[in-house]
Amino acid sequence: MNLNEYKVPEYSLKVRGQMPYDSDPLGGQTSGSSRAHKGIKPKMLFVSLQIPMNEPVVLERLLAVAEATDAAGALVVYDLQDNTGNAMKIRQVQFGEVFTVSEKESVRAWDISFVLHEYYSVPEKKEQRMTTGDAPPQVAAGATVSGGEIESQSQEVKLSPSYWKAALDKLESYLDESNAEGAQ
Repeated sequence: MNLNEYKVPEYSLKVRGQMPYDSDPLGGQTSGSSRAHKGIKPKMLFVSLQIPMNEPVVLERLLAVAEATDAAGALVVYDLQDNTGNAMKIRQVQFGEVFTVSEKESVRAWDISFVLHEYYSVPEKKEQRMTTGDAPPQVAAGATVSGGEIESQSQEVKLSPSYWKAALDKLESYLDESNAEGAQ
């Protein structure tokens, strides 16, 4: 497993992936099993490994990578290279939730475990596109029409008041006939 240029120590390295779904039960107080799907949350990788106690520099370096922040003070986003992460289509990660270190006396090593959260996930990108409405601009084929041409066309379409009076009279007579038939 690589995080940018840093190679995570591979002493008993195990990686487990998780893709959480967010949903709520629709059954209320009943035994119904229907659920309301509320989206797919960013994927997570649970990483565990061991580092021999006679190599404290290796642990110190891993902790430095986990604690690293950018100029704005946010945790560093790492490009991920890992078989499990690649299979799950996870490209970038950040350390999250917890980083644990415990002594394992029987083999004189530290048990290390931490969580990597997917950064800018595919569902997040889709959701962002939906809320911003960023769609590629559409270009129509043909010539651009100038403002002068539009004004001359709109003058041709204007109908005289006598046209509208005749149309309204015709509509009134039709409605009167319909009402007379309905009353019979």
